[in-house]
Amino acid sequence: MEEVKVPVYRSWVTATPARPAFAAHTLALGAYAGEKVLALARDLPVHLKYKEALEAVIAGCLYATMPGRYPCDACSGAHR
Repeated sequence: MEEVKVPVYRSWVTATPARPAFAAHTLALGAYAGEKVLALARDLPVHLKYKEALEAVIAGCLYATMPGRYPCDACSGAHR
C-alpha cells in the first residue's frame, strides 16, 4: 500500500467576530464631554475583547501559513 498526500484547500478563517455596538457611536453630536468620556470608558472593555478576538483569528491564519504547516507544505503555495 502506498500513501499519497493530496493537498486540499481550506479557508483558515471560517468566521470573524461580530463587530460590537459601541456606546460612543450612539451619542448625539452635541453630547456633553462628560457623556462622551463615560461612553468611551464603557466601550474600552468591549473594544479590548473584540481586538483580542480579531488578533486570535489573524494569529491562526499566520500560524497556518507558516512553512511546514499543512496545507502549505503540500501544495504550490498559490493561496498565500
